[in-house]
Amino acid sequence: MVTGTAKGLTLTEADRQGRKLYVIRSKATAISELKADATLSDAQITLYEAGVPNVVIVAPRTRVDAKSKDVVMWGGLSARAPSQGASFRVDRLTWNAGTKLFRGEGHVTYRNGPATFWADHMTGSTPVKKVHLGESVRFRIEPTRK
Repeated sequence: MVTGTAKGLTLTEADRQGRKLYVIRSKATAISELKADATLSDAQITLYEAGVPNVVIVAPRTRVDAKSKDVVMWGGLSARAPSQGASFRVDRLTWNAGTKLFRGEGHVTYRNGPATFWADHMTGSTPVKKVHLGESVRFRIEPTRK
């Protein structure tokens, strides 16, 4: 049984062709084999599509549950989808590595091009192609500069 802490942890998973699926990096990690989970501090999680970064998430606190495959991030996190020019901020985000579904809750701010949206929660899947915003959605579109 392994229980302990680590500094500077990097965890990478690849597909059968050797292409990265995700990379998780953290400054500090507490691991519990008994609970089959790990709690990470100051984590950066990069999710890949066909070996290319699809979304990069930076979270102050993260818990990875090996049994359920849930990755729960909280503490006010930010994410960006480099290939789409989109980004978002949210208080808490849960992503399941098995289903690839995510749900963000609390103070959601989503930006894509000139549009900014605010909502109470958001849902979607990875690779990120669509995001659904829910409850009290507001938006602003900035004028295009020529």
